Amino acid sequence: MTPSPDIVVVTVSEDTVKRFAYRSPVDRAFLADVVDDLLAKGAKRIALDILFDQPTTPDKDARLARTLITAGNRVVIADAPEGRRLIYDGVPVARANLVKDAWDGTVRRIYTGQGGAPGLAVAVSGGPGADGPVLIYPPSDTALRALFPTFEAHSASRLPAGWFSGKTVLVGAELDQTD
Repeated sequence: MTPSPDIVVVTVSEDTVKRFAYRSPVDRAFLADVVDDLLAKGAKRIALDILFDQPTTPDKDARLARTLITAGNRVVIADAPEGRRLIYDGVPVARANLVKDAWDGTVRRIYTGQGGAPGLAVAVSGGPGADGPVLIYPPSDTALRALFPTFEAHSASRLPAGWFSGKTVLVGAELDQTD
């Protein structure tokens, strides 16, 4: 697999969540700051693969909603399971469904689309998609870090704009939990 030089990964890590009064859900004002900063640094697209299954405080939720709406189609959020999601009206939403192997629980397939909604990878790339899973070669977390530049979310504001300019930035959790 040849990694794309146009993809950067930003992780909400254990060190990131230690900076907040609560671990979950991820602080919405912090996420708004991360998105604003990445866009200001010229990120072409941002995919937020963060679980939006419960509200936080009204002011922080409203701030993130404003940020996402202002960003338009430059930001896509991953869809949580039915009945457990907070939808921000006007914000592109995509399926982040991963298909786990029944035998060992390893993810070997991703959805390019499901139920009319594009898969997250398709939505971010702007490519065509069709319903159904596609076989993938899943790298380990270590291999993923070797494939793409990876930075912790709390440090992204201090990094040079050139590291994000024109890139697709995948923002997700890298926490000790099941996701």
